[in-house]
Amino acid sequence: DALCEVFSPSSSYWLESGYYSRGYYSYYLPRPSSSSVEKTTTERNLIDICIFDHLLPLLPLDVRSKIKAAEWWVHTRPCGANLGHQLHFDTDEESLNRKINNDDDGDEKTLRHPIYSSVLYLTGGGGAGGASGGPTIVFDQTPLSRDVAERAWVQIPQNNSFLVFDGELLHGVLPCRGTGNGGGSTGSNDDERRLTFMVGFWGSDKRCGTQVYGPCGPMPTNDDGKTSWVERVTKEGAAAIIGGDEGPRGIVDGGGCAGVVMNDVPVVTPAWEEVEVSSDTNDDDEVECCPLLEIPSGLDHRFFVRGAPDCFRESLFRDDEEFA
Repeated sequence: DALCEVFSPSSSYWLESGYYSRGYYSYYLPRPSSSSVEKTTTERNLIDICIFDHLLPLLPLDVRSKIKAAEWWVHTRPCGANLGHQLHFDTDEESLNRKINNDDDGDEKTLRHPIYSSVLYLTGGGGAGGASGGPTIVFDQTPLSRDVAERAWVQIPQNNSFLVFDGELLHGVLPCRGTGNGGGSTGSNDDERRLTFMVGFWGSDKRCGTQVYGPCGPMPTNDDGKTSWVERVTKEGAAAIIGGDEGPRGIVDGGGCAGVVMNDVPVVTPAWEEVEVSSDTNDDDEVECCPLLEIPSGLDHRFFVRGAPDCFRESLFRDDEEFA
């Protein structure tokens, strides 16, 4: 509930962070050390507690100790009226940008991914007869794959559910089903928006970026009074989620798993299908029946591609990407 409140449709976060006009940005959060986990509630913040006390214990036991940092960001989309989210890989964007700009002498083909990527579905999961915000799709396909994936996992959003998958897999959000009323959702209420909280769980190779509101950047401050949402995360949020001054709260493996039900995500196979199009023909009837598919660049979510799977890897090294 605390996260839903901080990132509600009327929250100052969306305007103050420039969400609707800025490119991709996320925030870096180091894992608390053994000494800092004993801090009082006023010294910890909502995001810190949510990720390391509640979500981290839901990862496979053998990788929990390897997690040294988290990268988090949020997305909001109207239910019943959005076109999904571009297929992409989660990567170390800061390092990738240096390679694109030739500021990195390392191997251009070396990519770093989080150990695990995850999605916490907060609102927009729909209900009986309700419009869902669109399912997450994860392909059994990495940047090094030489063939397209044979299978994909499709997770239909459910409020208060948590999806975890290998951090190097191709993924995105499929277009949502319309409401049937021709207008979709207004998105003015929580349940009318697909609100998701994403976390990339990183090992020791991840560092904080240098740019506020950049890839894996530092949390901004509210020194100038223009980022009031930060105050809600650091003060009101921590008290709300823990319940006031109840004393120290540590990180205990398994502590966030009480009452959690683990479910397998439905699998779809084949994950890709070839689409026949006509390109070189003089038959006007054939051209009219099977025209070339043209998608405006601003709406190209890579649901239809040429040159797969290489096209997905090649896209990582372009400087015109606006996804994540």
